[in-house]
Amino acid sequence: MRSRLLAVLVLLSLAIPTTALAGPQPPLPADQPVPQRAWIAHDLESVSVLPQSAASPQSGPGAIITVTTFNPNIVADGQCSLIEAMVNANDDAATHADCPAGSGPDTIELPTGTYTLTLVYDGGSGGTGLPIVTGTITINGHGAVVTRSSAPLTPLFRIMRVAAGGNLTLNDLTASNGAVSSSNSGGGALNNGMLTCNNCILEDNTALAGGGINNFGGATLVLNNSILRNNLADGNVGGAIYNRDSNVTLSNSAVHDNTSSGYAIGGGILSWASWTATTTTTLTVSHSQIMNNTAAGDGSTGGGISNIAVSGQTALLMMTDSTVTGNHAQFGAGISFTITDGPSPDSRGSIIRSTISNNHAADASGVNADGGGIDVTSSTVTVVNSTISGNTVAPAAYSGGGGVWVGGYVGYPAGVVHLINSTVANNASANEGGAFVSWAESADAEAMVTSVNTIVSGNSAPAGANCWDDTGGLTSPFVSTGYNLENLDTCNFDQPTDHPNTGPLLGALANNGGPTETHALLVGSPAIDAGDNSTCAATPVSGIDQRGVSRPQGVVCDIGAYEYQESPTAVSLVALEAGSRALEAPCLLLAALCLVALALGWNGKLEVLGRKR
Repeated sequence: MRSRLLAVLVLLSLAIPTTALAGPQPPLPADQPVPQRAWIAHDLESVSVLPQSAASPQSGPGAIITVTTFNPNIVADGQCSLIEAMVNANDDAATHADCPAGSGPDTIELPTGTYTLTLVYDGGSGGTGLPIVTGTITINGHGAVVTRSSAPLTPLFRIMRVAAGGNLTLNDLTASNGAVSSSNSGGGALNNGMLTCNNCILEDNTALAGGGINNFGGATLVLNNSILRNNLADGNVGGAIYNRDSNVTLSNSAVHDNTSSGYAIGGGILSWASWTATTTTTLTVSHSQIMNNTAAGDGSTGGGISNIAVSGQTALLMMTDSTVTGNHAQFGAGISFTITDGPSPDSRGSIIRSTISNNHAADASGVNADGGGIDVTSSTVTVVNSTISGNTVAPAAYSGGGGVWVGGYVGYPAGVVHLINSTVANNASANEGGAFVSWAESADAEAMVTSVNTIVSGNSAPAGANCWDDTGGLTSPFVSTGYNLENLDTCNFDQPTDHPNTGPLLGALANNGGPTETHALLVGSPAIDAGDNSTCAATPVSGIDQRGVSRPQGVVCDIGAYEYQESPTAVSLVALEAGSRALEAPCLLLAALCLVALALGWNGKLEVLGRKR
């Protein structure tokens, strides 16, 4: 039994900024890892000559302003500084004579090196080191680092801020060591407008909320091929990103090793639809990694991601081709979906072709912990072509749902999880429901897990190794629509096409191709050719498995997230007889083998050896 909704509401209200201003490059291929950015450690001595300030010709509107000094401050020295360039770009004028005048949407060229901020440029909302962006500016960083000085007595301030109506694009840039006071948010950046980061790093920033970035008040944040790491929300919400009433898109990016502390919400990311939202608050994550983040403290939720809606508002998480792994919290260590404040909040999400693995829910006080992988409180989540594996819940007076905890409260929407062509394996709870716990507060509340074409196997708990009904018989906690497979018989897989008490023969969680790890079906698995073709063909499965492999490979598609493949070629093995000699090899070597066999006196006999499921 959990009663944390009011506390969540109160703490979220504390995270509202005290004041606010009025008012991409193409993604990498799906199987390409997030770049490691070898240029992050810059050697200033290697930059021997800085280019002179000039407004270079360009094909489009706006000026090109080239920075010519590593000193970012305003100094009348004939050298164009970063701050002078940004002021001129905002003003569309030569406000500072050391730089060319801005003219419309301007581009600032920032040579490789480190630009150390020592002073507050704008004192509002906790202070900002750079001029607030009010126009349209692109900064090409070429691997540059913009950092707040770590020298003693350096004042507190964030690195950058975008006003409502402002539009800032950052390319190949690192922003680090920003810090604002305990009543302010956005340690690296505060965005009220449009902020796009391509090949960027935000690291080691600190704030009350949104240690890396606070995206607030109808703003748009786009992160492509970028990294947010080692950021801290020391006032409780959004270690890397605090997205309030706004929109965030992550593509080919990594959010890792960030922390929110206190009664923490969203160790990596908090996305919150609050009372002031005018449209759906969205968080879109594709081909990205959310890993090793921590929501610390009593009552913490959403170690990797927390998605929250208040009454009358919608918070939507859409995740595809991504991994959530190694995160920690008390509730929903990987991802938490929850609601607060009234009868009609709408917190919901879709998790497609993604892996939720090795996250850990624990309560230091030993009272209550749940949802090692995912916690779904009075919310609706659809899991498609995805893997939930190796998540755990530590011992507590009440602990449950190693893979997923789903619950419903009186006066709030039902908690619902829909599983389609997914694999839930090797999760563990110290008390109840190794894979799933379905919990309802009373007969007036509802929680439900529905399954089709899904594998549940190898999970462990003292009560309900796979599935545990904690509704007291008040609802229908586990509903099968057929074509499911369980190694035990705890999940109410009761349709004629279901396979309870059937081991699926799964491989270990591994890289089997595609952008995320999966459990392969081994030769002879009863899940092969046992699924429902209509489900596999229809949206949202859309005729592919978690890796992007076409379904079906045979006549009938397979159960689970992984579609078993024959050898990639029609002929999998050939045997060539040359007198008393036998040669075996994959058919891709057939031509070469034929030449060798002819030289050895091949008798012309070709035997094709097939391989069955």
